[in-house]
Amino acid sequence: MLAGLGDAVLVVEDVHHADPATLALLRRLMSAMPPRLRLIVTEDAAPGQPLFGIGLAARVPLAEIDVRPWTHGETEEFVRRWLHTHRPQHLEELHDLVVLVHEWTGGLPEVAEALLRAAEEPLHARAPGDRRTPLVAVDHRKVRDIGSAAPPMTAGGRRRRESEGPYARAEGADRADFGTDSNTAIRTEAYGTHQEPVAMAVTGARRTVPPLAGDHTLPAADSVLAAVRSVVLPPSLRRDFALRCARLDEDALRVVEAAAVLGRPVPVAVLAEVGDVAPDR
Repeated sequence: MLAGLGDAVLVVEDVHHADPATLALLRRLMSAMPPRLRLIVTEDAAPGQPLFGIGLAARVPLAEIDVRPWTHGETEEFVRRWLHTHRPQHLEELHDLVVLVHEWTGGLPEVAEALLRAAEEPLHARAPGDRRTPLVAVDHRKVRDIGSAAPPMTAGGRRRRESEGPYARAEGADRADFGTDSNTAIRTEAYGTHQEPVAMAVTGARRTVPPLAGDHTLPAADSVLAAVRSVVLPPSLRRDFALRCARLDEDALRVVEAAAVLGRPVPVAVLAEVGDVAPDR
């Protein structure tokens, strides 16, 4: 098989449910791993239990990756370290930033890291004379629907309504957001004003984010919260997020793929009808 296919990756999911025959095959394979084969095994490891428990030959390289979403506390620890390193003067934003990052990313480590990395760009934007450029001056990044991001600010310093300008959307429309290279979708719900709680429907569950503390005032130009709200995750990460959190059947995937070619959003109601599932799923 390897001679015909070349380098190959074998993925075995949920090995904790594997039957004895499958485990025996894996033991045999790993005791004499072919040089052109890479094996990826996923397991829901119980606390205190050894992972997999299959001995490996000393020559076989092994890397263990924790792919579980972070808990709220783990997200808080990550955000705290990031603030201490990059923005120690904004530690007072820690609580609100943790809520925002954890809800928008679902606790997925690589998505949280990408979100804060992307936020560094508007934070580092400078005006002539080494004065920090207000975030409204770098608003070309387009706020997109990652957990119903806050509407951008206008040049006059007020929140732009969702029905204004290039950010206009159908009122109350449920959308599936994806990049043009994406073959699946993240589903979000749009609300008319940022003062209302924002919600994100993921795999049948609805989670509501409370309005951020002090949200009645506009954030400072160098606010980390404002910077995070102004960025959009790369399409590859949005696709990865969706693959984990929004499984679609074959018919619904075809709709999403066709829409991705056209660069158009897909209403969640359409996916629900095609996939024959309840809209909140």
